[in-house]
Amino acid sequence: MGTPYLSLYQINTRVWLTALASDLGRPGTLDDIPDADLDDLAREGFDWIWMLSVWQTGPAARRVSRSNHEWRHEFEQTLPDLRDEDIAGSGFAITDYTVHDALGGNAALARLRSGRGLGFGSREEILAAARAAVARAEEAVPDWFGLRHQAPCEVVPTPAHEEAHSSPVQYRLGAEDGSRPGRFWITTSEPGSRQRFLLEVQSFHEAVPGHHLQLEVAQQLSGLPKFRRRAIVEGYAEGWGLYAEHLAGDMQLFSTDLDRLGARSQDALRSCRLVVDTGLHALGWTRQQAIDFMASNTALSLHEVTTEIDRYIAWPGQALGYKMGELKIRELRARAESARGARFDLREFHDVVLRNGSVPLDVLEEEVADYLGENPRGRTGSIISVR
Repeated sequence: MGTPYLSLYQINTRVWLTALASDLGRPGTLDDIPDADLDDLAREGFDWIWMLSVWQTGPAARRVSRSNHEWRHEFEQTLPDLRDEDIAGSGFAITDYTVHDALGGNAALARLRSGRGLGFGSREEILAAARAAVARAEEAVPDWFGLRHQAPCEVVPTPAHEEAHSSPVQYRLGAEDGSRPGRFWITTSEPGSRQRFLLEVQSFHEAVPGHHLQLEVAQQLSGLPKFRRRAIVEGYAEGWGLYAEHLAGDMQLFSTDLDRLGARSQDALRSCRLVVDTGLHALGWTRQQAIDFMASNTALSLHEVTTEIDRYIAWPGQALGYKMGELKIRELRARAESARGARFDLREFHDVVLRNGSVPLDVLEEEVADYLGENPRGRTGSIISVR
């Protein structure tokens, strides 16, 4: 029996292709793809959707035969000048700093990894803590963003039938017509084993100011075609999620030192991802090498580490998107702060980042350059109207 997710991918793929065909003024053309070809598209996931969405605007469509890892480097992470060794080296450096300087060394990691006294007493306590964190973030948003989501994020427990096989947290985008809200799902089973120090940073990543804010704002951009409003470019979307974790510190959203330590431990995890993803798919690492490195440098249990590594093996390049996207957004913010000086407005900068939806990182860099007046072509940044 095949995986139940394949049919879901097929459905979503056909929906996206149909929307794309309509936006291009050629309704029905892309919807005529045979089921066998649709299966191939589904197995590749939504990477192909992005490839098709830029087919008329560049050479992307001619590169379909290139490997997933190489394609992600060029079109999603958009860092063609960085070698695999450079990316791995960045990961090593950030991991070393985070573990030994920010977290206090391996002893602190071992304490977090043990989980003793760091869990929750009940399912209700988990939900209450997550809802309090998201409510605190929602209240602070107007001071930090001009473009903002209109509908609040709903925090709900992962459905019972999905708990056993679901990730601890995830975000589900709401319906475009508002009939279903955006939801932050949090698994509440075995509350005593849930790591309390991760709850707030995960809430800010998945909900507000993370995925919920960014994706809901994108859905409100009436100047974009439908397939662009719901597109997810990994480097941008997950980069924004990690940037939101960093921004939560600026916004003073973390409740305790333990929550701030949790944010640091997540930073170590994402930095490790740069190393192991590149190691596995470009530098010849074995599965065991990747497991050993991540187990030594994160607060994850060995079971969690093994699950993470197997995910990276099956999905080349995806893990790079998180940290490389965050580093690019933070680099662009620092550039804007330096160029604008006393005139720098963080709310305005966030609007520039959000106003065109999910885009490749080189496109985002162009938008910031336009905003700063650095673009030699004399372009001005595009402003998409918001419904």
